[in-house]
This record gives sequence, structure tokens and C-alpha cells, in this order.
Amino acid sequence: MRVRAGGRPERIPVARPSCRDPEDVDASASALVPLGGQDIGLIVPCGDDVELTKAALVRMNVRDDATTPVATVDYDGWGVAWDADAGTGYSRASSCGGGIRAFKESAAECFGGAEARFPAVTAGGSVIYLSTSCGTGDAGPAGTFSVCRHDGPGRDSVLRRGVRKPGGLAVDGDRVAIAGEIDGKAGLWLLDGGKVRRVAAGDYGDLAVAPGGGRVVAVLRDEGWFSTRWSLRILSVD
Repeated sequence: MRVRAGGRPERIPVARPSCRDPEDVDASASALVPLGGQDIGLIVPCGDDVELTKAALVRMNVRDDATTPVATVDYDGWGVAWDADAGTGYSRASSCGGGIRAFKESAAECFGGAEARFPAVTAGGSVIYLSTSCGTGDAGPAGTFSVCRHDGPGRDSVLRRGVRKPGGLAVDGDRVAIAGEIDGKAGLWLLDGGKVRRVAAGDYGDLAVAPGGGRVVAVLRDEGWFSTRWSLRILSVD
């Protein structure tokens, strides 16, 4: 789905690849990731995968909607990240038992553990993610997640503990945006320089940080009496 100026949404059909031969079957993308410039990446389920553990990374140009398959991915949900400088991405992998692994490197290490989710890549190539524990460190209290930083094999550190009900994570520079509950308060949080502050209250989910770090776009869930509404919000975080 694309949202035009003025808030008008429109559906963009994407051919569902078989991951062996393309098939002209429309499919919904299960994740989006910026690839740089005018390109975004779509994670699309493989048509020939009966176990639902494979997906294709498809590059789409937002100007002309042209799509090009990039790679087959061992994708286990909970977000995807792209490192433009290295030309590779990261996602939870079923072959890692839910841990995170680089896309195109079958021999790459798994990190983050079975509860890892929402990987994001910094400008320096570090991977920020949420998990119940960072590397070999101790896990936090039951039901809580830590914001972790992965700088290479065996080099995982804790940036922040105590996140509950995480809905998403994104980075720009040294800023980390988190959707979830901290200190008993639900909302959209900004972790910057080791300090965390809430920039909006509410039940937020998937999010992204605009280049420059001044704005965040996030999905807000509004639970009504008879229905649940979802809206896309753009928030200033300066």
C-alpha cells in the first residue's frame, strides 16, 4: 500500500515469486525496508514454500513501481534490516531458531537468541535489535526485552533494559526509536545518548525514522468499543 500526498492510500500489486521461477500471482508484502535512494525492499512469501520459512527480497522503485528480485531469504518474521554499505540485510532466520542472521551468508553466525526481533542497522554497520537477553548476558525480568547492539561475533552489548510489549524499533544515527512499554507507560520512545524519553503516548507498532532523525512515522493502534482502528502517524522528535 502506498499513501499519496493528501493521505490517499492505493494498492501496489507485486508479483509473488516462486523463488525458482517468477509467477504472476499477486501477494502481500510481509515487511518493508528502505534500500537507499528511490528503492524500497519488499519481503514477499515464496510461492513454492510449503513450510513458510522462505521469502524473496524484491527491490521496488517508488517512482515507476518496477520490481527486481534481489535474494531468497530465510525469513522468520519480526522485521528486516538492510545495510546499504555492505549490500546485505538481516532478519530472524528459522534455521537460527529465531536468531538473527545476514541474508546472503549461509555460514554467518546467528545472534540475538530465540526472542530476537526488529533488527535495524546503524550507519556504522552495527545491528540494533530487541531480545530478552543480549549475547551471553543475563536475561532481564520475565516479560521484558532489552535494546541490544551487535558489533560482530561475540560482541553484543545492552543499550537499555525493561521494554515490555515491544511493537517496533528503528534507528537513525545514534538515535533509537522504540515502540513499546517502558516504566509502565506505553508509547513511542527515543533512546539517545543512553537516555530514554517518551515522545508520544499510545499503542504504537511498526515504525521508521526519517533521514536526519527529526521525524518518526509509526502505526498507532486505537482500541474502540466495537472495533480497532489503525492509523499512520508522523511525529516530530526534535
